[in-house]
Amino acid sequence: MRTICDVDSEVLSLELKVSFMNELRLKFGRTALIFSGHIECGIFHSNVLWTLVEHQLLPSIIMGANIGAIVASFAATRTELELQSFFYDEIPPSMSTVGAIYVAAYRLSQDNASTFEIEKLQTCLQDLIGDLTFKEAFIVSGRVLGISVPACPTKQEPSQFLNYLTSPNIVIWSAILLSCAPRNGLLKMPELMMKCKNGDMAPCAVTSIVSLHFHAH
Repeated sequence: MRTICDVDSEVLSLELKVSFMNELRLKFGRTALIFSGHIECGIFHSNVLWTLVEHQLLPSIIMGANIGAIVASFAATRTELELQSFFYDEIPPSMSTVGAIYVAAYRLSQDNASTFEIEKLQTCLQDLIGDLTFKEAFIVSGRVLGISVPACPTKQEPSQFLNYLTSPNIVIWSAILLSCAPRNGLLKMPELMMKCKNGDMAPCAVTSIVSLHFHAH
């Protein structure tokens, strides 16, 4: 690729060089980090993220489901400097909130989970990542955050993959809640929230995102 870039423009035009690089990008693809949704992997995922940040190897595409979506959101809602301080401050104030998030997510996965766990998880997520949307997070961090939301038979909603292209105005914490919520029919499912132009938030069904996504294509 460097050789192609350095070739004299009289031999290879700039247009051909750009076309060649675009084709290579499509063929090679891009590296992505995917965190699994297993509820007991939270600390493990955090340590992986920590190590990648330490060695400056964190890719620009980070995805996850359930607990994996929580860890992915830590990285994709912060600038590089903020991400460094998130892990390397002597006493990171965010770590106690992270612990509370993991506890709430774990309790939410249990058969006797209550709506209190959903409310607790929401409060902790808002403390840690604010009310950022997928698009706002991409602008802040330069990273693509992807969150997988499983199907919900009780509401007849399909599974969906949310990111700044398919759901730019969806608030991230609401996507995480929906990704973490149990599908046992015992708890009222949390709603996806979208940020309106005036800054207010309003409910948005997964089915609406799907139809809008297909319409855009």
